[in-house]
Amino acid sequence: MGTERAREQRRRIVRRDRSRRQKAKLEATLERLRKLYQWGDIDEPAYRRERETWGRQLLTLQGESEHAEVSNLEELGRAAELLQGLARLWAHPGVTQDQRREFANEAFDSVRLDDAGICAIEPREPYRRLLSAAVEDGMALVGATGFEPATS
Repeated sequence: MGTERAREQRRRIVRRDRSRRQKAKLEATLERLRKLYQWGDIDEPAYRRERETWGRQLLTLQGESEHAEVSNLEELGRAAELLQGLARLWAHPGVTQDQRREFANEAFDSVRLDDAGICAIEPREPYRRLLSAAVEDGMALVGATGFEPATS
């Protein structure tokens, strides 16, 4: 089940990246169109028609992007719930090693270890945004209690 969630998350990331590339292409097309009009290569009626067509596509894409943002907020909420008591859950005797591995594969691109234990992590989205927000808010992962306010 967690593997399917990870696959769906990867599909969302691919769709989001594709959407960003499409948006950049549409914006570049509109800019080229503007230059063609400025240089006199196309007349005003043709410019307005083309601008409306490409602009409509851009607005449609932006609307889809806003819908995706709502979905991302829901994912962020789910990630927040999971990370809230992560250390307690991780150490819970009812959690199997396979479940820990499955979560780690879903939440992190990489985890680096040294002799003392975990020394660095590279979280995946939406965990990356959540962890960044937690750090900006003065939170740190400590001990076995999860996220707590930093004391320094």
